[in-house]
Amino acid sequence: RVNNAIAASTVAYLLDIPFSAVVKGLQEYKGFEHRFELKHMKNKKARLISDCYNANPESMKAALIAFDQLSVAGEKIAVLGDMVELGEKEVYWHRQVGRMLTKLKTVEKVVLVGKLAKQIAATAPSSMSIIHADNHQEAQSIINDLVAPNDDALLLVKASRFMNFRDMVSALTK
Repeated sequence: RVNNAIAASTVAYLLDIPFSAVVKGLQEYKGFEHRFELKHMKNKKARLISDCYNANPESMKAALIAFDQLSVAGEKIAVLGDMVELGEKEVYWHRQVGRMLTKLKTVEKVVLVGKLAKQIAATAPSSMSIIHADNHQEAQSIINDLVAPNDDALLLVKASRFMNFRDMVSALTK
């Protein structure tokens, strides 16, 4: 997001758009629904980042890196679902996500959702707590059990649109 703001500001400067207009535009920016969107959970102190508009190996990696860099008082839980339409290398790409998890320093738990997401566990660090769910309804129940009302947890929810994580996010948030 910062890189996008810098690029937009540079273009505005080249087009002689007043700096005050650039600042106003950046302050009023709302983002897009389900694209690294911060939401508050119902009846809980915890928050979640909904990034379930779509997913591919690069967006999954970028979301995990950004999530890992966020500061939070409580634990971090990544809820990762299937990435679809990857072709013959779909298992390979899901295992690459597991390898990516080895580089994270602040994520304690992972909930894997779907058949392909199971492959992430094959290469994830053995020290990481991993729970598997078959679908988003089961994942929703697991998340509700994992996060107590007073937990200051932060969750990343990321999967391809096909996984219907939007329904889960809607049920979990205000």
